Amino acid sequence: MLEIDNIVNMKIPRWNQLPDFGIYKDQLITIVKDILDPIFISEEEFITPSMVNNYVKLKRMPEPIKKKYYKVHIASIIVITALKQILSLDDIKRVIDRLEDICGYEKAYNIFCDLLEKNIINVFEDKNIENNFNDLDYLVAVDFITTSLCMKLYTQIILNDKQNEGENNGEDSNIN
Repeated sequence: MLEIDNIVNMKIPRWNQLPDFGIYKDQLITIVKDILDPIFISEEEFITPSMVNNYVKLKRMPEPIKKKYYKVHIASIIVITALKQILSLDDIKRVIDRLEDICGYEKAYNIFCDLLEKNIINVFEDKNIENNFNDLDYLVAVDFITTSLCMKLYTQIILNDKQNEGENNGEDSNIN
């Protein structure tokens, strides 16, 4: 269940805080669950071994190396798992690829972490932390929902424009 205190106090490990050694899939799942549990909306499992297998199979993340997962894998799963609540896997892949092209994987991952934590604070600061919601809060919720829709639309325009730009430059923009 979502709790404001847990969301606001959530800290995502930065690249240099991720394990420097290979871990197995069950360890990967545990790490991601521990990190993202405060922000995951659904009550069902948000990351499972079969999901990880599918992300690898669909080339949404790099393949493990001798069944072990390293920083790039952990970072990929954290980003994919967080963003799959609002974006398709294809769109997530485009975002990750574009950021990696712009600034490299390590910096892109740290930027993602910084922005997510900053936006959590921006959204939740000065909000009623006691969960004593009233009718006005529901109006705020509708405002947030409509803002989220607009942000999603704007994101799709950016992603589609970048995909079209790649097609116009003769690049292969398929994500398969």
